[in-house]
Amino acid sequence: MALRIDSDLLAKEEAWQLGYGRFKYCGLREDPFGKPPDLQAPAALARLPLPDVDARELQGVRELQRRVSDIASVALRSDFCTLLRFFQEGQGDVGRAEACFREAVEWQKKHDVPRALTHWNLALFERCLAPWWPTGGFLGLGFEGEPVALERIGCADWTALHDNVPYDVLQKMDIVHCLRTLAGVEEDSLRRNVPFVNATLIEDLQGISWRTFSPRTLQALGAILKSRNHTVPRSARRVLIINAPAAFAAVWNTLKHILVNPHTASLMQIASAEESLKVLRQHMDDSIIPEYLGGTRSISGDPECRSLLAPGGTPPEAVFAHIRRLNQSS
Repeated sequence: MALRIDSDLLAKEEAWQLGYGRFKYCGLREDPFGKPPDLQAPAALARLPLPDVDARELQGVRELQRRVSDIASVALRSDFCTLLRFFQEGQGDVGRAEACFREAVEWQKKHDVPRALTHWNLALFERCLAPWWPTGGFLGLGFEGEPVALERIGCADWTALHDNVPYDVLQKMDIVHCLRTLAGVEEDSLRRNVPFVNATLIEDLQGISWRTFSPRTLQALGAILKSRNHTVPRSARRVLIINAPAAFAAVWNTLKHILVNPHTASLMQIASAEESLKVLRQHMDDSIIPEYLGGTRSISGDPECRSLLAPGGTPPEAVFAHIRRLNQSS
C-alpha cells in the first residue's frame, strides 16, 4: 500500500520546523536569533532617560501620576513614558487622560493581561499560529532611531482565522503579541539607553483580497485592533501603507472607522506598489528593508526574511485542529 502523505500536516510541520515567525519580536537586537523578549522590571524602566517634553507635558504627566497613584501598582505599566502616552491619548487634558488610563487598567484586569507572559498557555496563545498570525515582525531602527516594524497584512487570511479560531483565543493571541512588542521596544531602549520612542509601522497590503478579509469579519478584527490602545497607546509615529491597490484609498475611507481609531488613521500614508520603496527609503536604510520589498536584507538566502517576519497565509486545517485541542485542555 502506498504511503499517503497528508499535505496539510506537512505544510504545518514545515512552517514550524523552518521557524517562520519564530524571531518576529527580536529584530531590534544585533543578534535577533534568540528567545523572545520579556517585559522589563519597573525599576529598570525607571532608569531610562526621559523623552523630550515641554513644560506643559511634564506638568500634565506629573499630575496624572498623582491622580492614578491608587491603581498604579495593578497597572501593566505606570512609568513616565506610559503615562505620557496616555496624556497624549487624552489630547493634553489630564482628566481625559486619567479616564483613559483607568479604563485601560480595568480592561487589563478583566483580561488578565499582567500575567499573560508568565501564566498563560503560550503554546496556544503564541507559538501555535506564529508563522501565520500576527504577521510580520521588527525590521530594525529607522533614520530617527525609532523601531521599525512590518505587518504583512495582505498575506494574512483573517477570514479563515475568524471562522476557525474562537474570538477569545484570538484576543489573547493579540494580547501576547502586544506584550512581546512592548517588551522588544523596552529591551531595545534599555540596551541603547534611550527613551521609549514611537515606532514606524509598515502595513504591506501585497496579496490582500476580499476572500481573506471578508467584510462580515471586519468588525471582530477592528475590535481586536482597537483594544491594543489599552496596552500600547500612542505607540506609532507613522503608519506606512505600502503596495496598496488602486482602489484602496476609496475603500479605506469607508472602513477606517471600523478598524482603527482617528489618531491612528491620521498617521497613515498610502503608497502604491510603484511608490512603496521610495516611501520606505525616506525613513530607513536599505539594509533593514527585506529584499522582497526592494531592499538588501535577506536571512540565509531568504528574501522574505521569514524567520524574522511571519509570512502569513492560510493556516492548514491541521493547525486549527491543534488549536482546538490545546484550547480544550487549557
